[in-house]
Amino acid sequence: MLLLETGVVGVFSALDLFLFFMFWEIMLVPMYLIIGVWGGERRLYASIKFVVYTMAGSLLMLVAIVVVGNIASSGDGAITLDLQGLIQSTVPGQAHFWLFLAFGAAFAVKSGLFPLHSWAPDAYAEAPIPVAMMLAGVMAKTGTYGFIRFCLPLFPSAVRQLAPLLATLSVIGILFFALQALIATDFRRMLAYVSLSHMGVIVLGIFALNTQGIEGAILQMVNHGILIAALFFIAGILEDRTGSRSLRDYGALATKVPWLATAFMIVSLATLGLPGMNSFAGEFLAFLGAFRFNPWTGLLATFVVVPAAWYMLRFVQGAMQGPAPMSGPVAAALEAKGAGGGIRDLAWHESLILLPVIVLIFGLGLAPGTVTGRIEPSVTLVSSPYAPVTASRVQSGHLGTHVGSHA
Repeated sequence: MLLLETGVVGVFSALDLFLFFMFWEIMLVPMYLIIGVWGGERRLYASIKFVVYTMAGSLLMLVAIVVVGNIASSGDGAITLDLQGLIQSTVPGQAHFWLFLAFGAAFAVKSGLFPLHSWAPDAYAEAPIPVAMMLAGVMAKTGTYGFIRFCLPLFPSAVRQLAPLLATLSVIGILFFALQALIATDFRRMLAYVSLSHMGVIVLGIFALNTQGIEGAILQMVNHGILIAALFFIAGILEDRTGSRSLRDYGALATKVPWLATAFMIVSLATLGLPGMNSFAGEFLAFLGAFRFNPWTGLLATFVVVPAAWYMLRFVQGAMQGPAPMSGPVAAALEAKGAGGGIRDLAWHESLILLPVIVLIFGLGLAPGTVTGRIEPSVTLVSSPYAPVTASRVQSGHLGTHVGSHA
């Protein structure tokens, strides 16, 4: 876990493309080992599938990094992979398309963009709960971060050309994953699809190519990381208490675990985007940016609010409300210790984990400006080459001269 954390922190910190790639690969090894050794029944299948998908994208990105370094190298043969130096360099416009595809393949796989997502439900379902929290809450964001940090400033011509396609794939993913979450009975797989649907909103905000969309995407990266990690943590508590992760086995737990049920309801309402909670502001900005980019894209994406409310309330009500199960592992756990039942409420150390999450849910929901005010200047620089008044500059062969001059 510490090695995995080292890779994640390095990815978010590196401004040299070679160093970035090294940390990107460092993340892969511990995740493969943790899932393959300590995962669920299908852990080998899930870990190998994760590695195959991730390595395919990573190899393409490595080739693109070498090509970019050679194209942008100085006349004396010295190769630079420093991001700021590359932004101010010149690359032929026709190369932007292929270089963007190579970088984008790695980032799309990691962020679970449709249709490169099929590794994610298996990995999320089979990983140990702490690793699933890290994978969905933090590691998936390295893909969307890569789009913003590297693709947008380095390949503006290709970004503008392919933005409609990526926005369309995002909308398809948003709706498809939401429907998958509606029919899932294994609540770990359900949360995997919930996470992928919300990641689609983030990618859609990024490729709206305007300040509102990118700002909403970054804010939603923070919010989604908080919420999906909390949901996996609560799912882990339920699985640990009962030995089951099938919604068919659950029911009537709220009277037995009132504090867990309360925390569960708060996190679920925040996940479906209730105003006043943290996810609302990020989703609103991302959808607003999508409407400005293309009204039909924005309209279709906002339809997700209906299945989002449906699948989250289905999860909460299926586990906490309704009649008590008559048979199965949950029923056995409820009858294990007399009238009080064998399922205990939140322990003190579990409460210490969930309490800061709930504080952040309401804090960021009521005062999102504390985050957006800090990120807006940087977002303005990133999105400035894509503003309509500067669109002509994007067609040049420069790797983002406008952004580089400001930086």
